[in-house]
Amino acid sequence: MYSAERHIEVLTEGTGHTGVIQNAIRAEGIVRQVALQVPSFLAVAQIVSETDLLAMVPTHYALLTQRRESIKVYRLPFPSPRYVIKQHWHSRFHRDPANIWLRQTVAKLMPSTVRREPLTNRQTGK
Repeated sequence: MYSAERHIEVLTEGTGHTGVIQNAIRAEGIVRQVALQVPSFLAVAQIVSETDLLAMVPTHYALLTQRRESIKVYRLPFPSPRYVIKQHWHSRFHRDPANIWLRQTVAKLMPSTVRREPLTNRQTGK
């Protein structure tokens, strides 16, 4: 049972992701046993593969890391929350070629399941 397991909680401060996840869990009346809190997703798959902990992570991340770590991927026992991922930059860098390249590269790396809208001129700086 999901709530009986020991969990890793990813606290991505400043992104809004943490609040979305915590609100979804609370709305379902689930109380998790958080055994470990980490500041990012970077080591979550390795920690899960080497312990008896589980973590709630984006599907794309889970499927990618499953290729290199010995982990199992399960569906959540409640509806998965949706949220928007955005890029932000200072207006003085809006037309900066290096910043435009970086924004385009990051946007293109997002899987099509996440990137539901086509890239716009505002996102790319063109």
